[in-house]
Amino acid sequence: MPADQLIALEAAIAEIGGLYSVACSFAVLRQRAEAELLPQISALSSRLRSLLRQNNLSEAEVDKAAHEIVAVGSIWRQALDEVRRSEVYQRGLAAYAAGRQDELREIIPAIYAGLRADSPGRVCLPFAPANPGRRSGQGPFLNAADCAEAILSKLETGAQASSGGEWWERELAAVEASDSPEGVETPIWLEIAGSDLKVAVFRVEVLGSLRIFTPRLQTAMRVGLRREADDEWWQAYDESYDKFRHGLVRELRLRRVPLVEDD
Repeated sequence: MPADQLIALEAAIAEIGGLYSVACSFAVLRQRAEAELLPQISALSSRLRSLLRQNNLSEAEVDKAAHEIVAVGSIWRQALDEVRRSEVYQRGLAAYAAGRQDELREIIPAIYAGLRADSPGRVCLPFAPANPGRRSGQGPFLNAADCAEAILSKLETGAQASSGGEWWERELAAVEASDSPEGVETPIWLEIAGSDLKVAVFRVEVLGSLRIFTPRLQTAMRVGLRREADDEWWQAYDESYDKFRHGLVRELRLRRVPLVEDD
């Protein structure tokens, strides 16, 4: 079997695996996806692996699998489109566009599986000091002064919701967060006191993380910095994190940016 055909087949199976994850994220489809789609994907993958091991993955079998994948993908994309057209989803879209957070607090758990409204004492947002315009010979991180400016800009403009190309990634885009610095992967975080939150906050039950359905989260924030960074990039970087941290604290204080200690 040509390698390009095998790669295309693997990519197609991965695509319907992605549809499974998306379907499970919606309350109305989760149980059906687990009962129908997951076994279909498992059976198809198992059959193809068995044929490949036995060197019996013929062109006919590839065509058969490709048709199955297309059919399964079509069925589940249609199911997702029905979710998009549903009354509850359209109500959610309208509330999201109008910024009606009290309404979203009631609607979102009816749209998405595994989310419940929560009232955390604080919300922590990750901030990555990566150098976006890195050139040859430059380090992977911003220097302290540039990082302070980037943080100041973020405090002024707010945290933008993550988005993507598919409708389920962009229409109800959310800000991902944690209720503690330990839940943030970056050594720098932006912290919002619970009393300053004017938006509905949801707990992702499986992960324990927080999700806020708003295009942009803009409110009073403080900046937190870990005392140590265990990131492999920092360990390989010429400048130590400790030196960077002290420089960043100095630069932030010069700009009168409120800080919170990592206790």
